[in-house]
Amino acid sequence: MLVRALRQPYKATVGLAGLGGLRRGELAALRWNDFQGSKVRVDEAVYRGCLGTPKSAKSRRTVSVPAVVLELIEDWRSQCRFKGQDDFAFSIRTNSPIDLNREMERTIKPIAEKLGLPRFSWHDFRHAYTTWGRQAGVEAEIMRDQVGHASVLMTQDVYSHLDDRDGAADKIGRLVWPDDEEKAA
Repeated sequence: MLVRALRQPYKATVGLAGLGGLRRGELAALRWNDFQGSKVRVDEAVYRGCLGTPKSAKSRRTVSVPAVVLELIEDWRSQCRFKGQDDFAFSIRTNSPIDLNREMERTIKPIAEKLGLPRFSWHDFRHAYTTWGRQAGVEAEIMRDQVGHASVLMTQDVYSHLDDRDGAADKIGRLVWPDDEEKAA
């Protein structure tokens, strides 16, 4: 629902956050050469406007992403101004990393509000991602590696919510990608 309502590059960033489990700073620091087939290399991050290394040693990783996200990314690449291998995939006019906090408030949340969606943050996408992985039976070690945690316990006990009685993970999931009924509409 939300992804359909957004314009690029927000379609691609929301899709990658929700279906790839990347942190906000990792998304902002991605360069075109980080996309390698169905995988995304995470080796840089942006924190408070400064480019640096990811949060921890385990945060340097290669993440598998589904084909639907790759389609969103390729769609964005066909439209964007900076396409060189070392250019930032999600950049502002000066080929500097995008400020995703600012864009969440300025662009994404107003559209979500118009759609009647609950408030959410970039971090909520990581929680939903790990919850879906656990619900789908993905091994804990694989989910840990996907999201870049040092500990399986962090992924299982803090990030995934199997007692998700109110369906928060599915609600967030519909923000990223609609179910089959909505796709047909």
